[in-house]
Amino acid sequence: MNNHTEKGDRFLRMPEVKITSGLSRTHIYLLMTKNQFPKQYKLGDRASGWLESEVRSWMNAKIMASKGSKEAAA
Repeated sequence: MNNHTEKGDRFLRMPEVKITSGLSRTHIYLLMTKNQFPKQYKLGDRASGWLESEVRSWMNAKIMASKGSKEAAA
């Protein structure tokens, strides 16, 4: 078992990543090329997925950055 995964972690496929993140497929891939979104893992010949914990961590970082900029403006 990979030491980098959290208990109960699972792979998300693109439809779930889009719903979870609120981003379009195109924007997800654009952010990935800029190293601003978690990379996907190869699951098979024609399947890839993202670790749910990594997507959630990315979301939490966005929330904290947003709160930080709002607090700095106040």
